[in-house]
Amino acid sequence: MERRTSDANWVVTSIGVRDRFGDNGIVGLVMAHCEDGVLDVDTFLLSCRVIGRGVETAMLAHLCDRARAADARALSATVIPTNKNEPVRDLFARHGFAKVSEEADGTTRWTLDLTQSEIAWPDWFTADRTRSPHLEMNL
Repeated sequence: MERRTSDANWVVTSIGVRDRFGDNGIVGLVMAHCEDGVLDVDTFLLSCRVIGRGVETAMLAHLCDRARAADARALSATVIPTNKNEPVRDLFARHGFAKVSEEADGTTRWTLDLTQSEIAWPDWFTADRTRSPHLEMNL
């Protein structure tokens, strides 16, 4: 983690969420590596407490922002199916990513062309980006 957070080619961000009911604390982590104009998602973790509340969309919007800041032209990700990620396996499809490949075991590869598409922050979110590498979201 320390090596990745100090490497300019890596995006490492912990995600905290607060809403009108209180502070949920750290509920997510995203790590992505930028190489050859592509920001590739290595790790995308999110607590089931906040799935479906738009946090995953905000995390992808954050990655798009970071990709553009690094002059990347695409965002990519791989989904390796497990019992725990079943509720969000369609995450990339729901956000306009194109499926690039699918293996026999169900592993899929996705890409989003940032020259043609973007993922917008949900309207009801505010984000405090001043605490990098932590992103605090308010619902």
